[in-house]
Amino acid sequence: MNIGLIIGIIVIGIIVLSVIGFIVGRLKVVDISEALVVSGSRSKGEVKVVPPGGRAFVLPLVQRAVWIPLSQQTLNLIVDGVDSNSIPIQISATANIKVGSSPEDIRAAGERFSAYKDMVGAIKDNVTNVLLGSLRAVISSMTAQSLLMDRSELVTKVQEIAAQELRNMGIAIDSLTINEITDSNDYIKSLAVPETESVLKRARIAKATANREANDVEVDAKIKIAERQKELDIRAAQLKGETDISQEESNASGPLAKAEQEEYIATVEAKAAEKQALLRDRQLDIEVRRPADAELYRIQKDAEAEKAILVANAQAEAMEKRAEAYKMYNEAAVLQLVIDKLPEVAREIASPMSNIDDLTVVSTEGATSLTRNVAGGFSELKAVVESFTGMSLDSLLAGKATTESEPKKPSAQPPPPEVVQADPVSSEERA
Repeated sequence: MNIGLIIGIIVIGIIVLSVIGFIVGRLKVVDISEALVVSGSRSKGEVKVVPPGGRAFVLPLVQRAVWIPLSQQTLNLIVDGVDSNSIPIQISATANIKVGSSPEDIRAAGERFSAYKDMVGAIKDNVTNVLLGSLRAVISSMTAQSLLMDRSELVTKVQEIAAQELRNMGIAIDSLTINEITDSNDYIKSLAVPETESVLKRARIAKATANREANDVEVDAKIKIAERQKELDIRAAQLKGETDISQEESNASGPLAKAEQEEYIATVEAKAAEKQALLRDRQLDIEVRRPADAELYRIQKDAEAEKAILVANAQAEAMEKRAEAYKMYNEAAVLQLVIDKLPEVAREIASPMSNIDDLTVVSTEGATSLTRNVAGGFSELKAVVESFTGMSLDSLLAGKATTESEPKKPSAQPPPPEVVQADPVSSEERA
């Protein structure tokens, strides 16, 4: 290979690397906590601001880049001042500041602090001087008491006074805190004495009140405990009395319980004896009385049957004798018997009428209907006589009238036979 070609390639490589290194070296990437101010980028002298997170290519010789820190800075402030009453006051405060994030604030901070090697120190010193002056101005316009009572007003006034000057520097106050307000003559302490005494007085009063209330509560608690103890003693005495009474009753109830137990046993034994007697009576009834009653019942039934047979035989015999006697009668005798019994029959027919206390006749024929009804009842006698005798009552009466018209002749008819009734025979006689 040609040596000249190799040298040429090496030279070209070096040139390329140099260009790349130059480009990389001049390319600025801005971090999130800072900003970049590039000057000389335009012919009119305007400054280019690269915000956080941006990038810019800075040409050598013709452009210059300055880094502006945007992180928060803390300032500890101690200022001595005189209030409106010429009382020396010392205030300790803490302020948190930073360069503003707007391009105007970044450009203003770059204009004022880019010449300092220690830009952060320069920013702190300048802002500290501004805030100290603002604090002195506010202290001189307020009393020590108002400074103590209204710290928020103090902070607000300081920020209002310093705001315009800090804005010109591109600085913003994130927070301002008043830590302590003191004086060298104990003036502030003397201001607190009345309030302190008042607070202490209220504290003593509150403590005394609390002690009194606690004592009252303790006394009430002791009283309640004593009352409860009294109730407990009374209840214990009552229970002891009831226990003693129960014990005495238990001691006295021993013989009584024994007597009651013996009485109960006697009652149970009596009931058992009564049940045993009933059982024996039932056994006697089953084994003796019922068979005897059955035998007596059989004997009575046999006697009644025998009696019925004897009575029937006697009645049959009497009827035979009566029939034989009736055969000896003529019609006149029969008629006489019928006539003799007619009043009794008529009396029996009329007996229901005799039991009537009050009679009301409802008929269109008047009271004569009652007479006819009664007479109609007697007219039934003829049918009754015919049913018993088998002879017509009209014919008997006609024969009676004929016999009475003839001269009477003595008759030798026998008297009507007596009806013989058999006496019942008792079961004892038959036995």
